[in-house]
Amino acid sequence: MGFTKCGTTSLYGALKKNKKIYMSKEKEILYGKWKNQYLDAPERFREMYFLGVSKKKKLGCIEPTYFRRAEFVYESFGNTSKILFMLRNPADATYSYFKMKMRRSDDPVHRMYFKKYRKYTPEMFKEYLDDDILSGKDQRFSYDIWLKEYLKYFPRESIKIIIFEEIIREPERILAEIQEFIGVEAVKGLVLPHYNTGKKVSKNYFCARINGKLHKMSLRFKESGTEKQRNRFRKLRNFIWKYTLIDNEEKISMKEKEILMNYYRNSIWEVEKIEGRSLRGIWYDTVHPA
Repeated sequence: MGFTKCGTTSLYGALKKNKKIYMSKEKEILYGKWKNQYLDAPERFREMYFLGVSKKKKLGCIEPTYFRRAEFVYESFGNTSKILFMLRNPADATYSYFKMKMRRSDDPVHRMYFKKYRKYTPEMFKEYLDDDILSGKDQRFSYDIWLKEYLKYFPRESIKIIIFEEIIREPERILAEIQEFIGVEAVKGLVLPHYNTGKKVSKNYFCARINGKLHKMSLRFKESGTEKQRNRFRKLRNFIWKYTLIDNEEKISMKEKEILMNYYRNSIWEVEKIEGRSLRGIWYDTVHPA
């Protein structure tokens, strides 16, 4: 399920290795964006992603954007579905998401950062915090809001919360728990694949505009393109990325992380209540994040 930038791609890769689970051909299916456009949307969905799959297999998909679509998930898949939520330290997740935005460059407001500073700079993150996070405009990493919404539609036992930092430390144990939760026999020695794409950002404003258009094209192909068209587009996009993206290894500063942990403090407390345990030593070191 999600959340964004919390290791869902790695989880998708790991679960695909269990032969009793069939994960959708595409990780991010974007079903919620096009369902209402077609009268035969459910049939189209099954044909696009699960055609010919044995009924004995557990069917699954990972779509980070569903974190804010509890009612849609309930109406589309029923309340007997098993829901997985990947949660990461919200400060780290926020910074990682920001870097992704600077790579995709699909938002005109964020793209203007490149026009203002000419190239990627830490000053952009400060503006992003003020514009999107501290203003309350984007609450995607206030996990408790979305978890509570899901609990209105699904029983607690149908929802499993996975802490990103824990699955990184103990992948085999956590993956075994996840497979048991799904209802299949755990694959021994299953590991979590590592995908390190988060260090890339747009090179400059001109490249940001190109990357923004590429991202919009990518969404269109996911919604209506054939598998052959999607594969051809990926090859073209990857070729263009060689010239429009650059590596950036900068980490979030301690000052900005402290600001974010303070901002997310109450949300973390609520997550701990939902989980029934403390996240001390995982997300923070003090008695409570302060």
